Amino acid sequence: MQKKLLFLLSCFLTFSCTDPEEVVVPEDILKEEKMAQIFTDLSILEASMNVHVESIDPKTDKSAQQINIYAKHGITKEQFEESYRFYTENPEKMNEVYQLVLNDLSKLQAKVMNEK
Repeated sequence: MQKKLLFLLSCFLTFSCTDPEEVVVPEDILKEEKMAQIFTDLSILEASMNVHVESIDPKTDKSAQQINIYAKHGITKEQFEESYRFYTENPEKMNEVYQLVLNDLSKLQAKVMNEK
């Protein structure tokens, strides 16, 4: 999880130094907020699988868990992949998504720390 957070932060710093042109997100592409919610859930899934959290069914493989996340958000794998391609081709927009993910993960971390 820390490596991924460092990667996200380095991407954020790299892309924040560029002069972004305004890119309009097409109608068929998931909006930044929705992508951030999905990335947040995928990050939590990845971290849970890495530390073998009991709430993750070990009999279910990672791709099936990802499909469950897509279903939770009312999208298909294809919609996610198409949107992911768009954002990787538009780093300034991906930077916005990653900033939202970092904010979401920070809020979740604070919530967990307050519960202890």
